[in-house]
Amino acid sequence: MAVVRYDLTSDPVRLKANRWTRHRVRSREDMRGVVSHSWQANVGTTATERLRYGESLALARRASEAPYNISAGVTRHGQPIAVFAHPIERYTYASDAACRDFISIGVMGLYPFEERTRDAGRHSALSDAMFAAVDEAMRWAVELLPADGPHVLITHRQAINGRGDHIQCSGEGVVKMFLASRAVVCGRIIADPDLVLVPEFGRPWPASWRSHVQVTKGLPNIASCVSAEHQALPLIPVGEDGNAATHSA
Repeated sequence: MAVVRYDLTSDPVRLKANRWTRHRVRSREDMRGVVSHSWQANVGTTATERLRYGESLALARRASEAPYNISAGVTRHGQPIAVFAHPIERYTYASDAACRDFISIGVMGLYPFEERTRDAGRHSALSDAMFAAVDEAMRWAVELLPADGPHVLITHRQAINGRGDHIQCSGEGVVKMFLASRAVVCGRIIADPDLVLVPEFGRPWPASWRSHVQVTKGLPNIASCVSAEHQALPLIPVGEDGNAATHSA
């Protein structure tokens, strides 16, 4: 499934003042891996934005309002998108303190802590399109990380900074999508369920999340790292793979 990419990092900052700081910067060379987040909201677009930009870019622009470096989402009509919204150097408050050395990927949608509590009328679907969007977001992260991998995948739960932080983030379904990505299956990014960066507050993965690590065991042979739309990992730079679904805006 083709995923549309949007690189919005050259756009003016659209974050509220309390969601980032211009007084600190991060370095790409310091990045240790990826931290997964869930938006924990059903993300939509306004009619005005859709009329002006089209539905896909209108949704992509929503990513600029969230503090995650990369966001993954699906439009109302089922188009998966991956959005590079904030450059690595920008110190947003998804990447502060314990998370500062990780590329943050936020998945648009509302997901339960454990799938056994899923409410079909309330929670976002784990659709093929969203799996594809997360896969592309992880692929993009691999391209941005330093070349001396493999790198680590953690969840926000493992790096919370206080009791009021999001200890249920990212949720079982989101973890499942990250573990199914080619970046993980091909060994470029390795999940570490037990790495707790702030022991006072952070927590390792619960058993329900860990159960999906088994999906990656016994894989891959080289065929599992290749699709009709992409080269095999290791990955090549953005815009040089001949993928017509790569866009800048």
